[in-house]
Amino acid sequence: MSRVKILIFALVLAAIAAGFYLVPRKRPFESYTGRAAEAFQLKEFERSIELYLKALNLYPQHPRTAEVLLTIGDIYNFSLGNSEKAGKAYDMVTTRFPKTPQARKAFAHAAEMY
Repeated sequence: MSRVKILIFALVLAAIAAGFYLVPRKRPFESYTGRAAEAFQLKEFERSIELYLKALNLYPQHPRTAEVLLTIGDIYNFSLGNSEKAGKAYDMVTTRFPKTPQARKAFAHAAEMY
C-alpha cells in the first residue's frame, strides 16, 4: 500500500513540475528592446519596430515607454521615410508623455517633417 502512495505522490510531483516548465513566461522588457536594437543595427527596420511594439504591448506601463515610442517614430521617419506612421508615434509621445524630454524631441522631429 505504501508503494502505491509513493508512486502516486511521485506522479503528482512530476505532473506539477512538467506544468511549471510548460507555462510560457514573459521575457523581460529589455530582452525585446535589446533584440529590437540589434535588428535596427542590421537594418531590419520593420523587425525592429515589431519587437519594440511587442515590448510595449507586454509592458504598457514600463518607465521607458516614451523612449521606445520616440524610437519607433524615428525609425519610421529617418530609416523608412514613412512620415505618416512617424507622425502617429510622435503624437503618442507628446500626448501621453507631454512633460518629458522625449516629448520635446518628438515635437521637434515632427516639426522637421513638414
